[in-house]
Amino acid sequence: MSLALRILFYAISATVLVACAQPTPQKVTANVNLSGFPPEYKTGYADGCASIKGNEVKDAVRFKKDALYKTG
Repeated sequence: MSLALRILFYAISATVLVACAQPTPQKVTANVNLSGFPPEYKTGYADGCASIKGNEVKDAVRFKKDALYKTG
């Protein structure tokens, strides 16, 4: 086997092994029990979590006036 073919073989083998060794990404889901919190807090919490995904969902007027919404 020529040197070029051996190098190619080892390069391809190494690439396959490295690709297989990478951990599979796990989707992280938060299991949060909000049953003891008031509705205002729950709404603020939900809006905050939704805002992480890109678009801000926050109710700006309510955020300024409602402490429970702001804390959530």
